[in-house]
Amino acid sequence: MDPLHQLVDRISECYLPAARQHENFFINEVPREISISQNQEWVASIISGMIATANERTKKTCIRFLAKKYGPVIVLELREAVRTELPGDDRQIDYIQEMAEKIGGCLYISTREEEKILMSFSFPNQPAAA
Repeated sequence: MDPLHQLVDRISECYLPAARQHENFFINEVPREISISQNQEWVASIISGMIATANERTKKTCIRFLAKKYGPVIVLELREAVRTELPGDDRQIDYIQEMAEKIGGCLYISTREEEKILMSFSFPNQPAAA
């Protein structure tokens, strides 16, 4: 089982050059005790898509990663300090939503300006039955 915090760190590091171009930066506040027990590759791909989308649609902001565990469900949120949505290609969002649904998850995209949540990804995290 990989800690979600480490996974978010590894993926977000790949997006640092793009974040600098948009004058964005990342803060990982995911608790270290939350681990992913299944679908790690899918979850990583979805998180990567979320970060890419959030970065390309924002400018001059802090993108924070937070997570909570509710029984067998993990909820990962991307929040921003200042709401600055730039136009973007919705095909990326459609793709990561489809991926989330394939593993029994849900991707929520905020469209309300007063919300600080950019995206929220909830997914089941039950170990595979032996």
